[in-house]
Amino acid sequence: MGERMRGAELRRGLRGGLPIGLGYFAVSLAIGLYWAQGQLPPLSSAIFSATSMSSTSQFAGITIIAARGGLVELAATTLIVNLRYLLMSVSLAQRLPAKVSTGTRLLMAAGVTDEIYALNISRTPITAAYFLGSMVLPILGWTGGTLTGAYVGEVIPASVQSAAGILLYAMFIAIVVPPARKSGDVRVVMAIAAAASIALAFLPGLRELEVGWRIIIATCVAAAIGASIRPVSEGRA
Repeated sequence: MGERMRGAELRRGLRGGLPIGLGYFAVSLAIGLYWAQGQLPPLSSAIFSATSMSSTSQFAGITIIAARGGLVELAATTLIVNLRYLLMSVSLAQRLPAKVSTGTRLLMAAGVTDEIYALNISRTPITAAYFLGSMVLPILGWTGGTLTGAYVGEVIPASVQSAAGILLYAMFIAIVVPPARKSGDVRVVMAIAAAASIALAFLPGLRELEVGWRIIIATCVAAAIGASIRPVSEGRA
């Protein structure tokens, strides 16, 4: 691919990533507010978001950091919650031209999210230039929104900050409701995860566990039971 073609693909990627970036900015405000509730340094929230563009793992991570959890607990939780990105990365890697270098592939891996993956996987062929372009504005939007939310959370009254916490729950509702409406299997796994979380939070001997380990256990239990009772056939995968 010539320099002119790469430049054109990069610009197309920037345009394709614009709506994702705007959406990420709005959603990540909730992450920033939650960061502020944990009384964590606002500026570090930008580093946190730039290196971990995942609302679910960031919510879990902030909870663990605020509770002064251990590094192993934090790493294990992030790994399990973000396992789906490994599958997405493998899928993308198989469709990239062989001439794309390892360094470029690693750079692209930093931008694999649900929305960026969906934007790129439908294209034929998938080009590194388009993918890299489509990453730029979502990363800026997600990082900027988190940083904005963290600084806003520092200055607004505690009562307003608590009320603004509803944004976080609204964010998760927006994430889980659409797939749950389409799939009974998703609803079953959600119910199992909720039941496991409640049990871990209230049962003697389990409620003493650190919050990160409870998240790990609930995730593994829901995934294992869901895969056992509602396996996805090859034709539906």
